[in-house]
Amino acid sequence: MDEIKEKIAERSIIEHAVFTFNRLGAGATIDFLARHDRIDKDDAVAFAHFLFETPGLDKHKVGDFIGREGAFNMAVLACFVQFFDFKELSIDEALRYFLTRFKPAGEAQQLYRILQQFAVRFVKDNREADMTPDEAHFMSYAILMLHTDAHNEHVTRKMTKEDFLKSVAGQTKLGKRALSQIYERVVGEQFRLALTKTDKVYNRLSRDPRIIRAATSVNLRMSGLHHDVDGLKKGSRFFKYCRSGRVKVRWVRISEDESRVFWSSSETDQRPREMHLDDVIDFTVGSHRSPVFRRFHIPDEQDARCFSLHTDQRTLDLCAPNAIDPPMQVW
Repeated sequence: MDEIKEKIAERSIIEHAVFTFNRLGAGATIDFLARHDRIDKDDAVAFAHFLFETPGLDKHKVGDFIGREGAFNMAVLACFVQFFDFKELSIDEALRYFLTRFKPAGEAQQLYRILQQFAVRFVKDNREADMTPDEAHFMSYAILMLHTDAHNEHVTRKMTKEDFLKSVAGQTKLGKRALSQIYERVVGEQFRLALTKTDKVYNRLSRDPRIIRAATSVNLRMSGLHHDVDGLKKGSRFFKYCRSGRVKVRWVRISEDESRVFWSSSETDQRPREMHLDDVIDFTVGSHRSPVFRRFHIPDEQDARCFSLHTDQRTLDLCAPNAIDPPMQVW
């Protein structure tokens, strides 16, 4: 019985740490973990291990922390990359794997520091590739530039294979065949975060303090959460607020593999619209966080039933009716 109590207590501490990280950031999380004797405040290895191993952490916040200039941040970054194994991977495959665990911030200096540490680790794991850290650093930048060019819909003139080969000419010992294969892999498949079911649940809960209080009070009974996910797959009816100024009734559900959210005019519609959850960069509750909602001047009594999914290109703005199953807090 004592062992069970210890496991429950440990799980509660980790869950609290995840919510603290996602809501308040790394500083508050380190303080919390130190108060509970889980890490020392200056232990970069321990905190890097927490960032690498703990499910549910906001991967955007992980990327922002490890990319910052502070001495402790850079020490954590240096430790963080040591948990990766890039052996027998090409540099683009290693970079793809690397970026499944966090979302780097867009600031150039942060990206420079992250890719510098990635390059050192990649070269260490692939000595037979005969690549220097500087060469690996350059190539990782070139690959990310190609990836952005290929998968950003606002870029109208896409980089051709010949353009890519010219851009790296003289900067790498990789041959034309290897570079062509890199081009084809990067253009053929977008880099994506590896988001588990646990990550998605924690990220959703971490957006709404009312849900956080309810969830932590029962220690996030995971069996109940799995049941809730089944309800989300079945779907519910919502009011969808549109950029055109119209409000439409739509049936909203998530896909069986939990990778997309669908909305359609009816529960049986065979051609629903969709949004890929990997593309969602923010989730907001209330009607004042989305420009679409703000146009409609939502009454205060409806505000708590409104939420928005944000991507780089659009928002999905939904308002629940008075009664909904699964309940609003699950959505």
